[in-house]
Amino acid sequence: VAGMWFRATHALCGVSTPLWRVLTIRRPAPARKQSPPASANRADHGPDLGRHVAARHDRPHTGGTVRPMSTQGLAAVVAIVGGIVLATVLFVPVAAVHYRRHGRLTGGDLAALLTTTVYGLALWTYTLLPLPDSRDFTCREPITRVSTLVDGIRAYPHDTLLDLARNPMVLQIVLNVVLFVPLGVLLRVRARRGVLVAGSVGLAVSLLIELTQYTGIWGLYPCAYRYFDVGDLIANPTGAVVGSILAALVVGRTPE
Repeated sequence: VAGMWFRATHALCGVSTPLWRVLTIRRPAPARKQSPPASANRADHGPDLGRHVAARHDRPHTGGTVRPMSTQGLAAVVAIVGGIVLATVLFVPVAAVHYRRHGRLTGGDLAALLTTTVYGLALWTYTLLPLPDSRDFTCREPITRVSTLVDGIRAYPHDTLLDLARNPMVLQIVLNVVLFVPLGVLLRVRARRGVLVAGSVGLAVSLLIELTQYTGIWGLYPCAYRYFDVGDLIANPTGAVVGSILAALVVGRTPE
């Protein structure tokens, strides 16, 4: 899907930069150079929201009154708009299935459909966007050691709770956990599946995202433009498990 969208944007605009890159202003990087060691920039090695903590400081000063759209804002807009469109497309088949099985389609079913489509696209947008220009990006080496995560935390002040709350690496871990909490909630509330399924699905989705990053969106790019990080294979399923537990405590629905 990412490849089709990427090429369609090129064809429609007649330029080498996708639409979402036109909406942002970023400092150009050297053409496809190898990335520095992971220890050189710990706050920028995660695949998810934590990377944008460091990215905020990389945007150049525009000097005008119009601000470029942030990476997080762009990802949210794409997820919401795309989710609404996808939910509209899926409405008829989903309604047919519900009427056949239950004889009705409730407001909760519609809310679940919209939530699932928006959240599913949010996982994609927050972990893969913005797509870089195919002729101008930096290759990223995979991070395969958990010790790198610990070293990254130690690279910033970490002696007190306040230091940890401000530590970019700790913030990255927390955000990676939070990103997958809704997955556990949806599996508990809508699919009536418990902690084991939430953890397994969270790990599978996280691995799919990491492999997509590692392969440069399955060959769309000649190398990875985002880091494959083994730490996220731990944080993401943890978030799904936390979401499942929270849903069980709040909603009280147990798996069948």
